[in-house]
Amino acid sequence: QCMKCLLHGNVQTHCSQDCPMNHCSCAKCQLVDSRRNAANKLWRLGRKQKEDLGISGHSVRYTCARCRNHGIVVLKKHHTPCPYSMCHCEECMLIGEKNRIDCELKAIAR
Repeated sequence: QCMKCLLHGNVQTHCSQDCPMNHCSCAKCQLVDSRRNAANKLWRLGRKQKEDLGISGHSVRYTCARCRNHGIVVLKKHHTPCPYSMCHCEECMLIGEKNRIDCELKAIAR
C-alpha cells in the first residue's frame, strides 16, 4: 500500500513513483518523505557497518543499531537496556528521528 495515499484516505497499491500524491507538500506527506530519507540513510549506514565489522547477511540478522554504530555487535533480542540509548551522535540521532516519525505516522493513521 502507498503510505501517502493511505494517509489521505485512499487505499491503493502502486509504486511510490506512480503515486498521485507524489508532489503533495502537506505535513503528512512531508513526514512520509522524512521517514523514507531517514530509513534510506540508516539502511546504507547499516550495510557499510556490517561490511566493516565482517557480519555476513545471514550470520547475525537482528543486531542493535545503536551498538553497531559504536562498533559493537550485540544480538538485539538479548540486549536490554542499550548502553547507547542516551547517545547523541549523528547516527544515533538519525535512529531516534526515524522512530519519532514512525510514532507520528502511526498516530495519524489511527
